[in-house]
Amino acid sequence: MRNVEGRARERVTRPRLLIARALKNVPRFVSARQVVEMLERSNLKVGTATVYRNLKLMVERGEVDVIHVDGEAFYRECSDGEHHHHVICRICGRTVEVEIPGLEQWIDKAMSHLHYRDVDHDLEIFGICPACARSQDESNRGANGAQSANLGREVMKSDN
Repeated sequence: MRNVEGRARERVTRPRLLIARALKNVPRFVSARQVVEMLERSNLKVGTATVYRNLKLMVERGEVDVIHVDGEAFYRECSDGEHHHHVICRICGRTVEVEIPGLEQWIDKAMSHLHYRDVDHDLEIFGICPACARSQDESNRGANGAQSANLGREVMKSDN
């Protein structure tokens, strides 16, 4: 069977549907291993290699966002398939998609000035979300707050 553009339609498999459903319920980026664990907790068996293969395909199709932290890939459901950026909480991992007016035009102009072609970029902004900031403020009222800056690496690997 072919679609309107004449390309063969790809069959949507059960594992891909299960992965998409699992990612829909998570407001942060998760590793492929965490996806496997989420499926296992729901008594859904999908092999690790199948999860990795499907996540790669879903990224290529713009269905899933991917970021790389310390050489490890983390995935999240993509809301619109368009190019966008993320603000990620260093503590809980909560992720918000953001539009940065003028950024794309600035990048195009700067790269043109430098005579670069076929430019691509990723921009992820890490900070502390309002809920975690409030919680941190409350717990730091009696302490001096020395343990503030977790660089985001541990939260990406945790099961918050």
